[in-house]
Amino acid sequence: MKIMAHFNNIINESFVFLKEKFNMKLNHMLYATALVMSFSFSACKKEGCTDALASNYDNTVDKDDQSCTFGSDVLFWYDANQGSFPLEASDLDFYLDTKLLGSSTGELARQGIPTCDSINIVSFPFEMDKTKSGIYFVEVKTKVNPTTVFSDTVNIFAGKCNTIDLGN
Repeated sequence: MKIMAHFNNIINESFVFLKEKFNMKLNHMLYATALVMSFSFSACKKEGCTDALASNYDNTVDKDDQSCTFGSDVLFWYDANQGSFPLEASDLDFYLDTKLLGSSTGELARQGIPTCDSINIVSFPFEMDKTKSGIYFVEVKTKVNPTTVFSDTVNIFAGKCNTIDLGN
């Protein structure tokens, strides 16, 4: 009987020892897994557009993913000191690279170069896609029996108020 009790005692102690060993290994494995995962998540960088000039700029991203798109304002005008422009803005359609920007009821004639903050201007937003600047073909046509009354190539810069003088 003593032998049996002693044998049971050895088995119980072995079981407790193995259980403690297993729990210790399990705890180490869980700690190691948590550590690896925390490094993995901290290594992940949020991707997006990091260029402050871009229309879709996101100041919360860490890594540029080349998704930036750029826009600009394009303002059409005519120097009133050179005489009068033959047509009203409302009779015209304004194009950049054959893309219709629209028409306007704003005033073309100005005393000096206007700004995009000027009142009653002929101005349109223009999306430039992935470039910060470019050379674009500008065309102004009459709405009725479309006839070109102005055409030129101009440099357009992202994030700027780009003015196009129809008198030149």
